[in-house]
Amino acid sequence: MPNQELSLSPNPAPLARIMRSGRIVVCPIDEKLLLVIGAAGGPMTDQLPVEIDEDPATQAIAAIIGWRLSAPQASAIHGFAALIPVDRTRGMPATLRFGKEGSGKRYIVAPRTVSAGDVAAMLKELAGPQVVHVLGRLVDVLMKPPLDPRKLNAITALLKAGTAKDGYIELLGESHDDAIALKGWANDIAAGVNRAIIRAENASVAECSIAVFPRSDAPEDAVGFLGLLSADDLPRARDIQGIFYRGRGAWRYAPVHERKFVAGPLETPGHLRAMLLQSQSSPQVLLRLREAANGFDGTETISSLPVPVRLGVDALYQGDEGTFLISGWMLDPDDHVQSVRLRRGRADARLDGAWTRTERLDVEDAFVDRPEFKGAISGHRRSHGFIAFADASTAIRQHPFTSKSPFAILVAPICRFTRHGCRQGTRRCGCSTPSIRPVGPCPISSIARSFRSSMLLARVHQPSRPS
Repeated sequence: MPNQELSLSPNPAPLARIMRSGRIVVCPIDEKLLLVIGAAGGPMTDQLPVEIDEDPATQAIAAIIGWRLSAPQASAIHGFAALIPVDRTRGMPATLRFGKEGSGKRYIVAPRTVSAGDVAAMLKELAGPQVVHVLGRLVDVLMKPPLDPRKLNAITALLKAGTAKDGYIELLGESHDDAIALKGWANDIAAGVNRAIIRAENASVAECSIAVFPRSDAPEDAVGFLGLLSADDLPRARDIQGIFYRGRGAWRYAPVHERKFVAGPLETPGHLRAMLLQSQSSPQVLLRLREAANGFDGTETISSLPVPVRLGVDALYQGDEGTFLISGWMLDPDDHVQSVRLRRGRADARLDGAWTRTERLDVEDAFVDRPEFKGAISGHRRSHGFIAFADASTAIRQHPFTSKSPFAILVAPICRFTRHGCRQGTRRCGCSTPSIRPVGPCPISSIARSFRSSMLLARVHQPSRPS
């Protein structure tokens, strides 16, 4: 069974404020949504019209989550939580009437609002053992779009206060695709794709793809899981404290273990491959995990091409806002290469459409005596060098990038310079003349610490084997 519930709010609002006849308590979620807690003499339907401040022109439709009170009274048998869209520019309402005009029940709004944490404490007392399911249904409704930061903060506060812990996350894996891999165990986790809330310095929502596998070292009835978190703006793997996820029966919380292991982008594929064959999930999830397991692991593949093609990078300078200046060379005497692209994270940019080619006799001299190039290098074609600008911040890749992609790979470390430095590098290369001197090698000290921000992948389209 999942572990004990997380600690509740230390200062819950007095329950008498809701149980008093005809009164309700309000928690503002954001500028357009109120969460109302109250009690009624009988069950309420899932949706009800609500009249605000006795004005028929200000009706709204409330989403209702109801339950039987853990300690019912003569006039209050059922509790309810209502989510009501309102126009907060008119101020907080003084009264709310639930139901059709003429037959609805009128409630007086308590003068002081409460926080989401206080709501969770109230629900624990009002719903008793049903609180996990009541909170789960409430969060399910709140998770519907649009999901702004204030709404997400309220959801996180509710989950932190009343969600049961379930298992641990033991491994967090970074990737080149701005996804984060997970490995751990849990009791209530289900295979498939759902939305998860990442607990970090700032909460965020991600798509979570889960596969499960048998695990003998986990507690009884628990399973191991592999997961992939995908979102536009994920936190760093090392900053994640845990995830809230929708289990088979309710929302659960899987914290990150204090002895967690954070794998780098080159290590993550191996960790996924080790468990992938034992894992079960939907074909969609297994395909995504397989792509991640086949991700780039640092192996350079250009030198192993079966045709005379070689590529090298002399220097790669990063300017402002994702702009790059690259200097290098490509030896392709038989025109096997179809395109050359620079890739960084999810973005890539094509180089060969607008680069400047330069003479590089040193490249020719280095390869002319190799058997695979002998006879292929002609004396009249010496423009093996290139210099190019690329903007890898706007061109988003269209296809997954794995070790089985039709591209040969070269890793290029980045020298970090300002835009002024890039201009200096361009003048140093003499871009306006046919002959361009190569920029010197990139010093190791200039490589940044984070792989995602300091490494770029040059991709060369893999040619077919000649017949």
